[in-house]
Amino acid sequence: MKNKKQFRPVGPLLMGLSIFLLAACGEKSQRNIHKAMGSVQEGGEDNQSQVLQGNYRVRFTALNPELSENLEAHLVGEIRDDEVKVSIRGMNMAEGISHPQFLYEARSCPTMDDDTNEDGVLDQVEVLEATEGILVPFDDDLTEQISATNVFPMSSSEGSYEYEEKASLSAMLRDLRETDENFDDHYIKLSEDEELELEGKIVILHGVSATALLPQTVASEGELAVHETVPIACGVVERINGDEAPVPTPNPIPVPTPTDDQDQDQGSGGKGGYHSGKGKGLSATHQYTYQE
Repeated sequence: MKNKKQFRPVGPLLMGLSIFLLAACGEKSQRNIHKAMGSVQEGGEDNQSQVLQGNYRVRFTALNPELSENLEAHLVGEIRDDEVKVSIRGMNMAEGISHPQFLYEARSCPTMDDDTNEDGVLDQVEVLEATEGILVPFDDDLTEQISATNVFPMSSSEGSYEYEEKASLSAMLRDLRETDENFDDHYIKLSEDEELELEGKIVILHGVSATALLPQTVASEGELAVHETVPIACGVVERINGDEAPVPTPNPIPVPTPTDDQDQDQGSGGKGGYHSGKGKGLSATHQYTYQE
């Protein structure tokens, strides 16, 4: 009797080979998808960077001018490739105090019409209500909205300060697009597909003398002393051409002409008497002084 050929079943082998090939193809496809997504994201950052390239400036108008007479300040900014540079100079400021400074999401500066409690002082809480929130704090780290220190410039005994910071644009944009995990801190994030637009937003400088007589109704948020959070100047971000002088000649900040109602309210003490500005404010700082 002839020996019959022994055939091994091929079904399991074919099935195993198919699973292996499918897994390999799936892994390769997944790698291609991730690679494509990475390219899109990098391309998006590149496009955003190109849009933001250029020079910027802010020309300030006084807020609460009775509390900050003869104030002078200017801001210039520059974005070149992946570097962001911001310079702010203040003169005739309140001496020896921290001066918080922020880029706000808003298209125009707040006015005394936003003094909702009508105490004659536009305070930090009213500014936050008049805007959509804070995008960038001009502190010691432009790549983090909320850093471990949040250091703001401190004015000298002569009432002046010079602030200058540089940062990576891509790192700043990544932080601005992170998930907002705290909706109560007044810092806002960009949505995932939202581009940062600098032109037309506003910058506000804060800080009056610790001895300034403020109505008790003047309010603030966070841990800074109240007097350090009082707004003193605001301006709209402008993009400037290469042939324009990037640093304007410092001049006293123009003071808005008050209405008749505001004339009566200013300095009246408003509601509840006065306090000397001590208390809780916007954000904790470890202050540092700029050398003149």
